[in-house]
Amino acid sequence: MQSRNTYSYPIEKKLIKKIATTESPAHRRYFSEQHKAWYDLTNAVDFLCDAGTPILAACDGEVVAIVDGLTKNHNKREPPSRAVMPEEEQDGNYVVIKHSNEELTIHSHLQPGSIVVKKGSKVKTRDKLGLSGNTGWSLVPHLHFMVFKFTKKQARDFESLEIKFS
Repeated sequence: MQSRNTYSYPIEKKLIKKIATTESPAHRRYFSEQHKAWYDLTNAVDFLCDAGTPILAACDGEVVAIVDGLTKNHNKREPPSRAVMPEEEQDGNYVVIKHSNEELTIHSHLQPGSIVVKKGSKVKTRDKLGLSGNTGWSLVPHLHFMVFKFTKKQARDFESLEIKFS
């Protein structure tokens, strides 16, 4: 399913080294034993860029979740075991924004201490969120960006959406 909203690139185009959609081993659909929910990351996009590249809001919305301060990195292609890196740390530092049409975006693998928004902040398209990094399950510095929708009201199941970029 395609996003109903239109999104701008979350990084200035001239700073993007490569855009990857299918190359990451994390871009898959799987069942989280820990959260007892289905996660669909098949439409996620990785924007390869230098560490420290400004990350921008791709659409107006409200910040609904933030993780900042993680420094761990698992830079191997195979998923980390829970002993190596718990599932909740695999996105590294991130910002989640809720947009119209019940769509959300996640901006993952940010540098520790770089996030400049707070939970509850209202953001406009192109507002700075933080800086790209290499935290969590990440092979190289990049931004993992995904538009998604929850598929059940009472569960954490979600599906990623094909992103309509402007």
